[in-house]
Amino acid sequence: MKTALPIGLVVLMVFGVTFMSQFTAPPAARVDDTEPETELPLKVVTAEYAFDPAPRPDLWFQRFFPGFLEVGTDGATNRIGFIIRNARRSSVFLTALRPSCPACTTARAAVLPPADLANYFQHVAAGTLVGPAPAADLLSAIAWASLRPKLAWHEFAFNEPTNKFELPGAAEQGDTWGLLELGFAMTSSGAPTPKQAYFDLYDAAGSKLTFEPQTFTVVLGGRDAQELTAVDFRLPELSDSNPTHTFDVYVVSATRQQLPPPPITTNNDSHLRVGQPVPIGVEDLQSISKAASARAQSNGVAAVIPYKCGYRIPISLSRDANGKSLDVGPYERILDVGTGPGIVVQKPARVRVRGEVVGAVRLEGASSIDFGSYNGDFAQKKEIRLWTEKKDVMLEVDPKLCEPGFLKPTLGAPTPIADRLYWTLTVQIPAKEGKRPPWEGSIYLRAKGEKPFNMRIHTSGHGR
Repeated sequence: MKTALPIGLVVLMVFGVTFMSQFTAPPAARVDDTEPETELPLKVVTAEYAFDPAPRPDLWFQRFFPGFLEVGTDGATNRIGFIIRNARRSSVFLTALRPSCPACTTARAAVLPPADLANYFQHVAAGTLVGPAPAADLLSAIAWASLRPKLAWHEFAFNEPTNKFELPGAAEQGDTWGLLELGFAMTSSGAPTPKQAYFDLYDAAGSKLTFEPQTFTVVLGGRDAQELTAVDFRLPELSDSNPTHTFDVYVVSATRQQLPPPPITTNNDSHLRVGQPVPIGVEDLQSISKAASARAQSNGVAAVIPYKCGYRIPISLSRDANGKSLDVGPYERILDVGTGPGIVVQKPARVRVRGEVVGAVRLEGASSIDFGSYNGDFAQKKEIRLWTEKKDVMLEVDPKLCEPGFLKPTLGAPTPIADRLYWTLTVQIPAKEGKRPPWEGSIYLRAKGEKPFNMRIHTSGHGR
């Protein structure tokens, strides 16, 4: 993160500088210094960064801005830079005013050495000046990143008028270039929003050069270093013919170029099995990013989520494991997703897996028993039929496992009809005993026969 972010940000800045300057051709002969200044006090390649995967041709450099910073990082890590230029004969002095949000915590500036800048322009020219939307040149970015630590940085203090940075006047060899960096501390995740910092411009005599402050804007949001694309999985029915289902958990990052494999624990659930993490390829990452961005925009969030890396982790759920079978009926299982070394998230991630196990005995025309909203002063009763095509199945209620305790289930004798056996299950709630807020429970049945199993029937209601 500390290396990749500056590289990525500087790529767009230098592309902009190169495109705009065409190597900064030497200016015409200087006029007399006594003549009034005609140049703007400060020129910028861009005063606003906002991620856009398909920008206008004149704003193509926005394609390289990430749009998100990692939650838990500070202003010394997250530096976003603006190229500034002084074409005037005299120096321009900058002071930092109060930023628009507490996320902007630091600001600094430095003069870019002409010799190093010229050498750099020559190095990146071929890679950047090819068409209206040049591709990123990683070697150029690394070269620029190696230049940044050599700069003589001036650290601003917000709202201190005497804390001034001097951008000297243009010389015979060309304009004076500088780099202004804003540092952002990200404390929470959220959609990108504009964050501004303001600077006043002065001349050597201390007079303001502009009526309004120079504004620099960064549209960004925070994201955890590690995310899940989905946390709730609904699986097909588990049955004799389909006793195992496999699904994929995708762990991705929008802030890191590399992510250590995340550990996933099953809470000692032998029916769940976790496979080896598989790195996600570029094409799949693009598809995942597009899907996540579409979901965000459908929820009214104007954001594009560019995932940079991640893993696909296969998970399998089996009905039978270690000689035990899942109860027939609905189930819910939980997986805990941890983080690898160096990864910190706001709260632990959990994956919920839901579905239903079907067996030899089924409910007729329903999947659960719902009493709905009822008057708890009076007794309540629900009936439902169960059936099976296996004639040797013997079914009975297991009252010890039924809950809540006020449920009184009884099972009628089996009745053969055509090729099936039918039972009538009656569940009663005695008067005055079921006055509860919305509740959920279970009726447990035990099936005996050649292949015994337990059956759980979800039950719910609201006794007023």
